Amino acid sequence: MRKLFAVIVLATALVIGYSTPATAITGDFVEDFEHPFVGLVVFYDETGEVSHGCSGSLLSPTVFLTAGHCTAGAAAARVYFQQDAAARFDPATLVDPFTGFPETCAAGTLGVLCATSAELYNFGFDGVTFPNTRDAGLVILDQPILLDEYGSLRPH
Repeated sequence: MRKLFAVIVLATALVIGYSTPATAITGDFVEDFEHPFVGLVVFYDETGEVSHGCSGSLLSPTVFLTAGHCTAGAAAARVYFQQDAAARFDPATLVDPFTGFPETCAAGTLGVLCATSAELYNFGFDGVTFPNTRDAGLVILDQPILLDEYGSLRPH
């Protein structure tokens, strides 16, 4: 009887949790002008198909730091430095018509707010070792992104 009660409580909690809006995610968006060096990186497989995305920080005009598990297995990448890079993503066309996400950089933004890369590093990330101290990845951009400030690593 306790198990049945526990299952009913869990099921009810899941239903309530999934049916209420996620206001923490959707109801309080505020543009972030403090971190212009944080970007969205889209990764592509060997066939050129989108495989996944991650975030990271631009450390210099061409060096983007992300997680090693993000770069592992990817063949290429495109990094966007627009907060709304995918905000107008159209499920019918599979593209954001204003930014080009995730297939292209919008006209006029290449080298400014979006850049491509075919040079990815994951520093030996194997996904197995715990704790994994090699979960750092670099994306070396083909075009420079010129910003007023860049991210930095904490001194060792």
